[in-house]
Amino acid sequence: MAQRLVVMMDDFGCGYSSLNMLKNIPVDVLKLDMRFLQFKEEERQKSANILEAIINHCRLRSLRNC
Repeated sequence: MAQRLVVMMDDFGCGYSSLNMLKNIPVDVLKLDMRFLQFKEEERQKSANILEAIINHCRLRSLRNC
């Protein structure tokens, strides 16, 4: 019986782990870079909007996010 590999993209949002790569690499799990959760108080709403967009993208593609 063939086994399926689970592909994870780690540290999404920095370096080569970007939106551009998501269109080329079939991933199952998207692990966010911790810098998405570290922001200044005045950036709270903008950061929350970006996180919401990433989570919605994961849901649309049936990806798990960590």
